[in-house]
Amino acid sequence: MTENLLVIISDEHQAAALSCLGHFVKTPNLDRLAAKGTLFRRAYTPSPICVPARASFATGHYPHKTRCWDNAMPYHGQWPSWGHALQRAGIDVESIGKLHYRSSDDDNGFDREFRPMNVVGGRGMVWASVREEDKRKQQPADMRMLGKYIGPGTSTYTDYDDAMTAETCRWLKERGASDRKAPWCLYVGLVAPHFPLVVPQEFYDLYDSMDLPAAKQSDLAATPRHPWIEKQNAFMDSDSKFKDDAERRSATVAYWALVSYLDSNIGQILDALEASGQANNTSIIYSSDHGDNVGARRLWGKKYQTATLVRCLVRHLPQSALKTTTQAVSCLVNITRRVPLAVPSWSPMDAGNTFITKALARSCLIFCATLKNLTIWRVIQHTPRTLH
Repeated sequence: MTENLLVIISDEHQAAALSCLGHFVKTPNLDRLAAKGTLFRRAYTPSPICVPARASFATGHYPHKTRCWDNAMPYHGQWPSWGHALQRAGIDVESIGKLHYRSSDDDNGFDREFRPMNVVGGRGMVWASVREEDKRKQQPADMRMLGKYIGPGTSTYTDYDDAMTAETCRWLKERGASDRKAPWCLYVGLVAPHFPLVVPQEFYDLYDSMDLPAAKQSDLAATPRHPWIEKQNAFMDSDSKFKDDAERRSATVAYWALVSYLDSNIGQILDALEASGQANNTSIIYSSDHGDNVGARRLWGKKYQTATLVRCLVRHLPQSALKTTTQAVSCLVNITRRVPLAVPSWSPMDAGNTFITKALARSCLIFCATLKNLTIWRVIQHTPRTLH
């Protein structure tokens, strides 16, 4: 049977925000993905910044190896990716949506990139790069990272995600109807719940009337922030730029609403996969590049564990390969399975009926493991498990 792989990566999805974990946010589609697969509770991003995290996911290397340290150092094919490995094995590899690489003119490991969102001008956020103290460039006083407007509506990002979701559904439908039955890998990059904090009204309404819990440790007198955090936050202090408490609350509402908006788009993709007749031979990986503070400690953005902890969901193919319980890191072969690759530099990690490229294995490892958990990975056949 042909085995396919669908990879969905969102942006800035806080790991706690899943209703199946007891959070108040509504995520029925991610919940159903978790119910049929494995949910990793202690998955960490190698960097809580978009560009370095995505370079690590592409290559399976940490930032100190890729040298992609910040949002002005994008991936440009300088290290082979799991996409390159699949290409060399003759497997179709395409992407739809956000990549956050340097340019589509580079060899990024995809046969085709549909409307990729890459770093601006091939350079990215040079002005936000942290270098020598006396060369820090301050954020313009009239600039607000979370967006000029916060609340219900649409933005260029929600318009983009709508289009990428529709394109993914079209791609799956056409591939399912095609006479070409070769295995494929499709990478889908969605932007939500990344700011600007603007979300369609129907999702905003889900939380606007809700009695939302207060942000954690928002009393800075009682729980002061680390001096380095103070210095870094002074560069881009989003919380201080809210007009009032009502707008601060609206920002919180909009963020949780964007998570539900993301979940709705993922639901459309899962439905399209089912309708195309390919669900039973397609494994699915979902994760995010990093999380967000969402007002905790009066911080917005990428600091502390609320930003470094990510959610990883893997739905395995049910027909095979989930028949053992293993404590070794090699159990990654049970998580992301690929067709055999007869390529010397990208040999299969397992000689049995489960195959995975080393690059994709390392990519998943970097996102889905902490040192204390490297020896307790468990994947049980036919029994959805949560890895603690």
